[in-house]
Amino acid sequence: MTEVEGTAAARLRAALTAAALPAAVRRAWTDQPPTPAPGQIWRARWGSTAQLLLVVDASRRSVRAVPVTLDVDAADDSAAMLSAESSDLACSLVVWLADATLLPLRVMDRYLGSLTVNLGELNAADRGRPVLTAADDRAVQRARRQDILDTFVAARWAPEGSGNLKELLPSSDVKGLAQVLQVPERTVVALRRGRAALTSEQAERLAPVVHLPVERLLAANPPLPEDLVADLDQPGYRAKVVALAERRGIDEIEAWLTAGFAVAAVAHRQTEGEKPAWTDRLDHYFALVLDEP
Repeated sequence: MTEVEGTAAARLRAALTAAALPAAVRRAWTDQPPTPAPGQIWRARWGSTAQLLLVVDASRRSVRAVPVTLDVDAADDSAAMLSAESSDLACSLVVWLADATLLPLRVMDRYLGSLTVNLGELNAADRGRPVLTAADDRAVQRARRQDILDTFVAARWAPEGSGNLKELLPSSDVKGLAQVLQVPERTVVALRRGRAALTSEQAERLAPVVHLPVERLLAANPPLPEDLVADLDQPGYRAKVVALAERRGIDEIEAWLTAGFAVAAVAHRQTEGEKPAWTDRLDHYFALVLDEP
């Protein structure tokens, strides 16, 4: 069990469901998420791995953030201890300033609120007790949080392949490939045209049929435009990707790929006139697939 699946997550859920839940936190949890900025508190998540973070710096594609927990007993002398009045969450926070890590924006899952104090004041905040032995549970929990940060650093959904998947797929049996991949025939056509990508599960089903390693098939996926990937990484679109995954019963990576290649395919077909921004295309796509007004 990870730290956030245990004590910290339990306390956060208790705080978020309490009768006296601050209005700022209710709005933050349900409203459209803002652009990540210094001083904000987020839940970061990749798959089933999650962690509370405090953003200390932000750019268009990444954030520099530090781990946060609600478990004051976990604080050591490297962690700043903040009072309940220090943030919108209205509960005590522990912040590991020394563990600041540069993370891709795609892991930012839920905005929870912001600090009500200046970031510069954190260095002067009270600290926890020193860790005197490696057997101290606080050292173990901190190591787990650092492992979680490593998971976030490595988080990827967009293919970075060569785009030569067409050369690896037999051209004579579209129907047979569709049955193997468990997809519509139009998806096989899109794969051969470089307008869709194999998921890991599909590559595993296809590998014994074409007698190629899974890794080679995945490496042949086409790349998506970098600006499209950067826009889809934004928290506002991630929320829509999660909704798409839930609606279609697929995992989030597949939902990201579905949205990315659908939008890119429309762009490929447009040959005349001024091309809309990727955000315009994404807004239109999600409005259609999620039946948004």
